[in-house]
Amino acid sequence: MMRQIRSERLTVAEANRLLGVDMDARFWSALVRMIACPELLFDAAAKVVTYPSYIPFEQMAREWIEGIEQGLHDVRACEHCGHYFEVGREPGIFAHPSEMRGFLCMPCAEGMTAREFYEKHMQ
Repeated sequence: MMRQIRSERLTVAEANRLLGVDMDARFWSALVRMIACPELLFDAAAKVVTYPSYIPFEQMAREWIEGIEQGLHDVRACEHCGHYFEVGREPGIFAHPSEMRGFLCMPCAEGMTAREFYEKHMQ
């Protein structure tokens, strides 16, 4: 007898409750990207995480969140667009590299002129 695989869906609010956190949709989008499981999807428009029932999403997400809290993963929001990235694994630059402050993702950094960068992030 074959078991049917269900498609599970969690809104951002449900995922936050399930894991006892208070993260925004941009964080959940990044977390799904960082988990890097092809069957795990995030719909930014609907703010919903979707995955097959055989994927242990709660466990995987909890491990990543604990890793972030323990400093195993350096996850930061881009100062320009607000999306989250894992520093060292995803490309980006720092406005103040010696202090590791002012993270900018590469799409934002590449889309700015030197003047815009200076005026927004160096002053």
